[in-house]
Amino acid sequence: MFCNLSSDADRRNAIGSLVYQAYEKSLSSSGGQLSVNLTENAQAAPGQAPFESQVEMAFLLAAAPFGNNLMPLSVQKLTQIRKSQLSLLNQKKLSSNELMRWQQTIIAAGHFDAYNYWLFQGARPDEFNQWAKEHQAQYQAWQDWVAKNKFMVQTPDFQRLYLLRGRH
Repeated sequence: MFCNLSSDADRRNAIGSLVYQAYEKSLSSSGGQLSVNLTENAQAAPGQAPFESQVEMAFLLAAAPFGNNLMPLSVQKLTQIRKSQLSLLNQKKLSSNELMRWQQTIIAAGHFDAYNYWLFQGARPDEFNQWAKEHQAQYQAWQDWVAKNKFMVQTPDFQRLYLLRGRH
């Protein structure tokens, strides 16, 4: 959320890099078996799977088609995984949050590739620079679109607050 709200490019790139690294560290493959660990201490409301676990499972399913070719992780691969993950979550009509709804809007506008390269440019500057050089019009279209469509938190997301309510 920070990266979508911040106008400070240096801090946004630093946080985007941390997010990319978290994705990269969460993935492992051993003996042809892919695993992902994006969550810690996930807890659910009674009768529901934890929101974080649903997101993690969708990420794993989206990464599975890469098999042994997943690593090294690139922005291109991560973009495809994230797009598939959002599609899976949307198809299953699982809980969403403001960030996920924003990313669906970006997909619908046709800017998800540019968004991910912009988001993760701090982690993979060479990959970003090469992509931006080869996709100048696409990247400019993203810049123009996002200048007119600022990310705004419209609806509070209470998934975590519900879980923490009884812990005070």
